[in-house]
Amino acid sequence: MTDEMAMECGVRLVLAMMRSASTDKIRPIDWWARAKSALETAAASAEDLPRMVSVMGRKLQIEVTNAETSREISLLDVQIGNLGAFESVRRLCEDQSLYVVAIAQHRRQAERALYDASRAEVAQ
Repeated sequence: MTDEMAMECGVRLVLAMMRSASTDKIRPIDWWARAKSALETAAASAEDLPRMVSVMGRKLQIEVTNAETSREISLLDVQIGNLGAFESVRRLCEDQSLYVVAIAQHRRQAERALYDASRAEVAQ
């Protein structure tokens, strides 16, 4: 697996997990700092993707994932598993957690802007 593919998997993992995180438990001002901390801790301690997801979930106080998160985790599990690439993804997430989360944050902001624009268009 290339570094670019591992980065994409890391970004997708962060976005998926943050979709199930709650602003009732994580203050919006702490949102991305918590994502970085959870990713770093999970990547440093996990031996496989299920453990990495579980550690991230605990750090983000996620009790149960929503359907969108579950779907993305399942897709990542197949993709990473088929390529035998967990170690590449884990190492990249541990070493470059700030960058992975920055890309995820930017992508999430772009998604929100697109969503807001489409809602405004429908309202007109």
